[in-house]
Amino acid sequence: MAGEGQTQHRALRRGVARFSGLLLALLLALGPATASPDFRRASTEALELLQKLVRADTTNPPGNEILAAKILEEFLVKEGLTCEVVEPEPTRGNLICRLHGKGDARPLLVLAHLDVVGVDADQWRVPPFSGRLRDGHVYGRGVLDDKGMAAAIAEALALMAREEIVPARDVIFVGTADEESSGGLGLEWLLENRPELLEAEMALNEGGRILKVGGEIVLAGVQNDEKIYLDLKLLARGESGHSSLPGTDSAIITLARALMRLTEHRFPPRIRPSVVGYFEALSLSQQASTAHCMTRLEDPAEGALCADILSQNAVWNAQLRTTCTPTIIDGGFRANLIPSQAEANLNCRLLPGTDLQEHLRELEQVFSGLQVRIEPPGERQPPPPASPMEGPLPGAIRRAMERLAPDAQVVAYTSPGGTDSRLLRQRGIPAYGLLPFPLEEGDAKLMHGDNERLSLESFAFGVKVMYEILIEASSSVTPVEEP
Repeated sequence: MAGEGQTQHRALRRGVARFSGLLLALLLALGPATASPDFRRASTEALELLQKLVRADTTNPPGNEILAAKILEEFLVKEGLTCEVVEPEPTRGNLICRLHGKGDARPLLVLAHLDVVGVDADQWRVPPFSGRLRDGHVYGRGVLDDKGMAAAIAEALALMAREEIVPARDVIFVGTADEESSGGLGLEWLLENRPELLEAEMALNEGGRILKVGGEIVLAGVQNDEKIYLDLKLLARGESGHSSLPGTDSAIITLARALMRLTEHRFPPRIRPSVVGYFEALSLSQQASTAHCMTRLEDPAEGALCADILSQNAVWNAQLRTTCTPTIIDGGFRANLIPSQAEANLNCRLLPGTDLQEHLRELEQVFSGLQVRIEPPGERQPPPPASPMEGPLPGAIRRAMERLAPDAQVVAYTSPGGTDSRLLRQRGIPAYGLLPFPLEEGDAKLMHGDNERLSLESFAFGVKVMYEILIEASSSVTPVEEP
């Protein structure tokens, strides 16, 4: 019966989507005559733009984002957009381009970062900065994170300009520097030094996911919140000495024991409303046993066991729990000397609402009895609240997905990774994340990984859905408040 109900629900959604499409066509017929974009041609053009961006090596450090900023500036200025490249330091370029609207509402901000993380080129099937096409994919560092989104945004804005669409509000495209590092020369710098360029009612950024299961688009997770980024230093001490006379309590061995304990420790699950909604939507595309657990997380009898079962999947585990991962280890300075100190960086991603002091106390319990200590973090700004899932931009995403993927569920999503959106939320700008390319679950691991790639089919969908979202969101009017 449950399967029959889901089938009926999907059929209803398809019917609604078809009706909405017919209604939209009728309204367009009654309004100014504009040709529908040729999305096949647009996708080809956007792909060529993406390949140019990939070939511009903007590995951070050192960055050199000016290379990508200039490529996008040249592309969009030809379409009539007003653009400016701002460099906090030489070669660290931030691009700001504006598609002018009627001014009936405050602007829409659309972001993508132009820097990328480094590569181990020997582990790649193709040169990582080639943008090469292979097996129906485009390969290259940044195609997923985040130059693919930059190319899709630029193409969508170009289409709007060519169609002479004058939206109700300005659309401001910001290609930022330094997101993969501190952000101090990117969005954070712009907000501190050129805030007038970023005045907006709402923002669309990376961070969310469009998920495919078995080749079908089943879910759009709109990032309206993110886990709290926290780096901690774990210090271990021991007796130094000659390496020919080893003991069992050296700093390196003590640190290794501590890291093994951390690896074996599982932080308790926290079942928040957004997590419940995410897994309930995802359950519609899963096998019966997995779907059962996804809908029982709040059940007093089954919830804890179901959380443990789902946590065997690393992606789902990150939704359910705080995580701490060792990322850098440092110890020793001579090959024949046992060092007296060793340290590791622990990269923690805390679930929203986690108390920092409680988290530190839990870690101290994990390392109890070992000669290690956690160096306390410096003063931190409280994380901003989640952006509401009501309003012009979430509504635009829902309507665009209903037209292009009527069976997909659109739900709130807390991203395990950090984004620049937190900086906007801290300043009261509701920010939402949606990487517009449908991905299979395992594809997300390609971000920052070897052989980063994006299927051409998913890229073409991303261009189209980005266009639909920008049209919808820029046409939705919230009255401008009088000063």
